Amino acid sequence: EAERLEEQLRTAEHDRLYVLHFPRNKKYLSLFPSSDADNEAVAKLRKKIRDRIVRQAEAGKLGPPEEDEGGDDEPEAAELEASEAE
Repeated sequence: EAERLEEQLRTAEHDRLYVLHFPRNKKYLSLFPSSDADNEAVAKLRKKIRDRIVRQAEAGKLGPPEEDEGGDDEPEAAELEASEAE
């Protein structure tokens, strides 16, 4: 039971990090979408961004949310645009 609760807490913290530190120069991809829920490309991109944010947090590289602007060197926007064009 304790392990299950710890995993739920970890998931909630990762969700919180995603919301607070999502790159501001990117179109926001909701964690709980009402549309595009079945869009595999969007889900894959959401996971990629979330995983990167979690890795940065674990490495101590995340600043306060207002300082996280995201970089133009991140290819996610192009990936999303390409998937939407299909």
